[in-house]
Amino acid sequence: MRDKFIHTFLVFILVGVSTSCHTSTHSFTGNQSHQQVESQRSIDQFWRTFQSAMKRNDVAEISRLTHFPIDVDLANTEGFEGIENQDGFTRHFKTLFPEQTHRTLLNKTPKPNKADHLETWSISHDEPNEISEMEWSIIYSFTRFSNGEIKMTAIHFAG
Repeated sequence: MRDKFIHTFLVFILVGVSTSCHTSTHSFTGNQSHQQVESQRSIDQFWRTFQSAMKRNDVAEISRLTHFPIDVDLANTEGFEGIENQDGFTRHFKTLFPEQTHRTLLNKTPKPNKADHLETWSISHDEPNEISEMEWSIIYSFTRFSNGEIKMTAIHFAG
């Protein structure tokens, strides 16, 4: 009789522990899913604001959505000086956002990147290069900072 009682007692303990672990795992997964949903909402909101500014060609608003100094890879562009602030950004806006890129930026959405500790997204404008028959790309990158803000952080030219 005592063995049956101990056996039943152990079964109840195991069921309780199992249920507790399942609930904890479910809560963690649910919380993680909630964070992913919130993250997606905030990038969607940022992107709507960015696209709206692009439609209006609002350089000041796009500049406000940019982190300075912005990482710009224009090594082969003659006469280019780095972009440390909004003034430099405004001066180089047409170089950073050639007319061909507007269609891409207005019709695509940034894709998440795999980064160790940062939430980052990027969008790439690709098109044939008439001179070399190879594609050229401009990759626009965005990062979420510790304060929750998302900003454009890099523009890289390739090809």
